[in-house]
Amino acid sequence: MVLPSTGNTISFNQIRIELGISTQAPFSIETAENGGYVALNKCAVPQPSSANPASISEWWSYDNSAVSTEIGVMDTSAISCADVCSQGIAGTVTLYWNTGQTTVYTDTTCNTLAPAAYYADMNRQFCYTILSAGTLYSTTNC
Repeated sequence: MVLPSTGNTISFNQIRIELGISTQAPFSIETAENGGYVALNKCAVPQPSSANPASISEWWSYDNSAVSTEIGVMDTSAISCADVCSQGIAGTVTLYWNTGQTTVYTDTTCNTLAPAAYYADMNRQFCYTILSAGTLYSTTNC
């Protein structure tokens, strides 16, 4: 279940259910947003802020069952898009998006940020430039 979207009412009980926490257990929204009951799903966008004090509005649209989306198998290069598009260096890696397509990962659980590099799809159609870990800077044609 995805929690209600912006502007809608969210109850503590809805957050408990989303996180799989018993409704009989003591509950603190700060503990929840800091991962104190269960780890928050890193693939979910948006994420509650870890800054305290906590606010119930930080949970709007949170989806603890969100899954990553495969971008594809890529060749990589530390040199340039031209380099990876022409020959590909350093082997292959599969890249994944989080649900908001804002961050790139090398695993399906969104735990490992894609390192800074140039990535080309196996058909050499596109080059993805990641300048800092997990942050897509640009997508260009090969």
